[in-house]
Amino acid sequence: MIRIIAMLLISPFIFTNLAAQEKIKLELKPDLNNPIKQKIHTTISHISNNSETNITSIAYTTITNTNFSDSTLTISTKIDSFLMDMKSPINRTQYNSNMPNKNLYATQFDQEIRPSIENSEIIEYKTNGEVLKIENINQGPTSNRKQSKQIVFPNRYLERGDFWVTNQNLPDLGTIEQTFVLKSFNKEEVVIHYSGL
Repeated sequence: MIRIIAMLLISPFIFTNLAAQEKIKLELKPDLNNPIKQKIHTTISHISNNSETNITSIAYTTITNTNFSDSTLTISTKIDSFLMDMKSPINRTQYNSNMPNKNLYATQFDQEIRPSIENSEIIEYKTNGEVLKIENINQGPTSNRKQSKQIVFPNRYLERGDFWVTNQNLPDLGTIEQTFVLKSFNKEEVVIHYSGL
C-alpha cells in the first residue's frame, strides 16, 4: 500500500473570489510574468511484506504564468532545489540537489532528477485546474506525469476545512482516489493538503 500526503498550491494566482475572507472559490487566474516561489512538501509511506519505507521530500520551485486566454493558462515551473529523506528498515538515503551525496542511490537519483532541475516544465491548464498539455516532461510516463500535475477544483465556494474528492485513471496505476482539503487561505496564499493513491 502506498500512502501519499502532500501540502500543495501555495500560490497567489490560484484563487479568486474571496467572500469576506470566510469562503473562497478556487480557480486559476492570470498573473503574467510575475515569478512566484512555491514550496511543495510530500510524505510517502510504502508498506510491503510487513516492511515500511517512508519518503519525505521538499521541492522549492519558481512558477511563472507565461500566457493565458479566457479559459486557459500556461505556467512554467522551474525546480530551484529538491530535498529528499528516504528511510527503510535497512538503510537511509538523504538527497539535496544543491549538494548531491556521493553514495550510489543518491547519485542515481540525481541523474534521474537533474533534467527536471535544469529545465522548466511548461503546463497548459484550464482555469479549473485540469491539465491540457505538458511540455518538457523529464521524468516518468507522460500520462502519469500529466495526471500528477492536475488538481481539478470544485465549482463551488469553500470554507477552511472543506474537502473534495476526485478519481483519476492513471494508465500505469489504474484508478486512484484523491482527497483535497482546504487548510487555510488569505490574500497572499492558499494551502491545500492532498492525500491519495
